[in-house]
Amino acid sequence: MIVVKRLAAVGVAVALIAGALFARDQWLEGDDSGNEQSNAASVLVCATELAAICAQVASSYPGVTIRAANVGDSLNELADDEMWFTFTPFPEIITQMRERSRQPERVYSTQPIASSNVVLVAFPDRTEALTATCGDPVAWRCLGEQAGSNWADMGGDASWRDVRPAFAPLHSGIGRLGVASAVAGFFGDAPIDAGDPSFTTWARPLARAVPATALSSGTAVATIEVRPSSLDVAIGAAAELSANGAARFAVTPVSANTRIDLVLATPTGAEAPSGLAAALSTAALAAGWLATGSPAATGEPPDANTVVVTSQVWEDLT
Repeated sequence: MIVVKRLAAVGVAVALIAGALFARDQWLEGDDSGNEQSNAASVLVCATELAAICAQVASSYPGVTIRAANVGDSLNELADDEMWFTFTPFPEIITQMRERSRQPERVYSTQPIASSNVVLVAFPDRTEALTATCGDPVAWRCLGEQAGSNWADMGGDASWRDVRPAFAPLHSGIGRLGVASAVAGFFGDAPIDAGDPSFTTWARPLARAVPATALSSGTAVATIEVRPSSLDVAIGAAAELSANGAARFAVTPVSANTRIDLVLATPTGAEAPSGLAAALSTAALAAGWLATGSPAATGEPPDANTVVVTSQVWEDLT
């Protein structure tokens, strides 16, 4: 009987020790405490245009390394385990690029952060001349036809000289989305045909009106705020314009109504730190972006194929 009791006591002790070890492991993995995520991604790459938004949340996530990179570079250089704060549809483009080159699959889950629209930003007097000729919203075809001509041809002041519209550089997300909107606006419902002579005639002056080297502040909208002498019409996201800029410039929609959606993209197998998407959304709204689903952010983002094709066409033109 004593032996039986001793064996039973030993069994209970072993069970208690095993239970304690299991509980310790669970606590270390963060399964019960909720303080840690064992598969949380630790690097966040922010599209260059969104770096200021990322800076607003950095102090709340000391365990996350945050760096900025151009969208064009990230498409080829983003690591398998890195999160990406970027624009729709660039995460999908990476997936497609890897499939075409027969690289290991990489698929992203995306969380919506905020939205805006592709717009034209110009001084009110130039906007008045532009909309009188090209309509409101401004027709892309008309804007391209006027690029390089004198403002007097549209009823403006001849002293303004040539009409100089500008996109953000093609290595930027906003640049590629602006170009996609313009090319889609030219072709309308017809397929994009880069070999169409009328398209080349229309696109070349629009693409070359302002060299990327003249955009001292990175994008067209950021540049027109600080160096308006560099260009006349900035093409970009409405959210880029600061409160001071909004008081000085007019914002005009364009005919191919393109919405710009910000997303937090996380590769399959990893998980974004808890609350990161909400923190980015709060910072984006404070910076002038609109809440996802806002009726003010109308239209749709361009699809992945349109962005890839139009970016290549534009690169060949410039």
